[in-house]
Amino acid sequence: MTKTHIILGSFLTITVGGIVMANVYSSHTSNALQAPRVRAAAIRTVPSFLTTLSKRMASQMGDNHPISGKFVVTTRRAANQLVAGAHVDSNPAVYLVVMQGQFIDRVASRPAGAKAPTGDRIVFTVTVSTHQILDFGITDMNPDMAKLGVVHNVL
Repeated sequence: MTKTHIILGSFLTITVGGIVMANVYSSHTSNALQAPRVRAAAIRTVPSFLTTLSKRMASQMGDNHPISGKFVVTTRRAANQLVAGAHVDSNPAVYLVVMQGQFIDRVASRPAGAKAPTGDRIVFTVTVSTHQILDFGITDMNPDMAKLGVVHNVL
């Protein structure tokens, strides 16, 4: 069973079984996913801080040369609903970033003797206004970012 390791803004660690996540990705069509388009058309060039941050996150998770990286401008609630079916307590405009590679979260909180979470994708949100990372996850799932807006390459 695939596991998804998600850290929400308060850095509360949640582990969700792959079956639950698969249902979120494949069958969730709630209006929550139809997020307001947050100036998606205004992206003409990739923000340089976002490229730098994405490369740093990939490196910290053990992959210095990720296969790809994509982002979409959306809201925090829509991003969390799409990725994890999670409800969050704030709703700022965010960049939802998905990096593909081979990742391991060696610093994740886990029970003694448990293996570090691994996955071929890391997913995180970054506020548009402050550039702060709010949410982070490591998974084997591939969220359909196009449901949230125009998808751009970050690398």
